[in-house]
Amino acid sequence: MSIFDEGRQALAAAAAMATEPVSVTIGSTTVAIQARVGQKVFRTHAGPAEVCVMARRFIVRTADLPALPGNRDSLVWKGRKFRLGCPDGGPPWRWHGNDNQNIAIYVTDLGAAPESK
Repeated sequence: MSIFDEGRQALAAAAAMATEPVSVTIGSTTVAIQARVGQKVFRTHAGPAEVCVMARRFIVRTADLPALPGNRDSLVWKGRKFRLGCPDGGPPWRWHGNDNQNIAIYVTDLGAAPESK
């Protein structure tokens, strides 16, 4: 095994330890998966002014999802519901890493999630 393979394995193990449970609804399918939670700053324009928007992002493995998410799909994390959507108007996800195995999903906070029955 090369030093690069060892490094990849160490990074994968560290990433797995830094995950939290989330529930993602894509279309009518809901799945419970693990995600790394973070934030990203987007710069956008509101008329002549540049505005910085802090967006919550969830890094997930594409293999854990039934399909790639779209705008208006939803996510629940720590009792809060989020609508998927990117502040810059693009799709709600971007590739994360160089191997196309992970995506970063960007969301808008909708408040407390309704109680599940």
